Amino acid sequence: MRHTSESVSLVEFQGLCPDQTAHSLGRPDGWASISDAGFEELRQFVLEAAASGIEIMKLSSQAGREVLVAQNYVGVVTTKSGSTVEILPKVGPDGSSADSRSAYARAALRRMLPALRGGAFRNLGRAELATERMPLFELLVSMFVEEVERATRAGLRSGYSVVDGNERFLRGKLLPDEDLRRNPIDKSRVFVRHSIFGLDRPENRLVKGALVKLFDGSSSESNRRRIRRLLELVEEVPLPSDVAADIGKLQKSRETACYGHAVEWACIFLEGRTFTSFRGKTVSEALLFPMEEVFEDYVPFAMRRELCRREFAEWELATQVRGHYLFDAPRNEYPLRPDMVLRIPGSGGPVILDTKWKIMDLDGDRPAGGDMYQMYAYGKSFNASQVVLVYPTADPRRAGWDREIPYHVPADPEFEVRVFRFDVGADPTSGRSPARDLMSGIAGVLK
Repeated sequence: MRHTSESVSLVEFQGLCPDQTAHSLGRPDGWASISDAGFEELRQFVLEAAASGIEIMKLSSQAGREVLVAQNYVGVVTTKSGSTVEILPKVGPDGSSADSRSAYARAALRRMLPALRGGAFRNLGRAELATERMPLFELLVSMFVEEVERATRAGLRSGYSVVDGNERFLRGKLLPDEDLRRNPIDKSRVFVRHSIFGLDRPENRLVKGALVKLFDGSSSESNRRRIRRLLELVEEVPLPSDVAADIGKLQKSRETACYGHAVEWACIFLEGRTFTSFRGKTVSEALLFPMEEVFEDYVPFAMRRELCRREFAEWELATQVRGHYLFDAPRNEYPLRPDMVLRIPGSGGPVILDTKWKIMDLDGDRPAGGDMYQMYAYGKSFNASQVVLVYPTADPRRAGWDREIPYHVPADPEFEVRVFRFDVGADPTSGRSPARDLMSGIAGVLK
């Protein structure tokens, strides 16, 4: 990876075209453009991903020219020619400038990523507010550097490594065949295999490899300065000669707990893979996240924060509940797996919640028919007292419970489908908690 020569920010479903198309045909309103070489590399990456069943961007045409349209994947892609494309969630205040909307979307994504399963982003929420306008890639680099700094303060772990060498004295194990080949005449040396104790262990090699790669790739002087200091601390650690082999040697234990997520991040950067598990050949870095999964993990993450409150202390929240099917006979088929099942004492039946990453901020927006059929199946199968569809919004004026009458379904017991717009732009630590509003609304119906 190298210093980027150009950078462009997109939002979901925004188009991207090569500079040649923009110059010859005029850039379509709201579209962005990158160099022809960068566009071709990104195009190949998109096609490779599509062949693996992952639609990162959609290949389309504009006036007979090929263009790319962002889909529901957000993150950052850096091509080998040096073009960086940042894709952000399509959220932001109406009427604000492009820079303000980008900063808002970046902050919202930063707030949601710590909820992702696996925990690699757990410390992202602690980042300084000043990083809201920092490009997403630099923010991710800063997170990794922070994890490594924390590990070095705790003390990097040493270990034994096996070394083969032509020594002047016998130590460890003599390797006779190699000794005869290396020293047929000179008997002042012996070829042996022995162990040495030092910082040469897989965790440290991977961390150093990632630091070296990011030092060359980062365009932030702050990040480069911090990386330079860390490289001085690991100067005696060799670079990984075989990343895959070092990753295979990793073991989680109490001894390596001090690394936190530093080693996990190092693997992500060194493998050059996306968080979709797809690895492209034409890009230098691809850190991409499906927004459906980000939002799906964020809502229960925010709700669990509220379970410590006295009014919600007896509530039980489960995610991705298995064991229910659309048809029970002749055998269990078509599994039903709602995002959340909330059990509340005295409610009569569970409350089913399902998240949908669809922006529905226009007047007259209604849930899609497929979503409502799905909610009906959930309600019948779980004998639910309420079914709640949770959509995102970035407009505080539209956040909360839908003003329309809930969708009533005649059943025994009766349940209803309600719509809640979850404000992804609200900072829950500032007193504005969308999760609390969601749970309070559910409780209000039960009274």
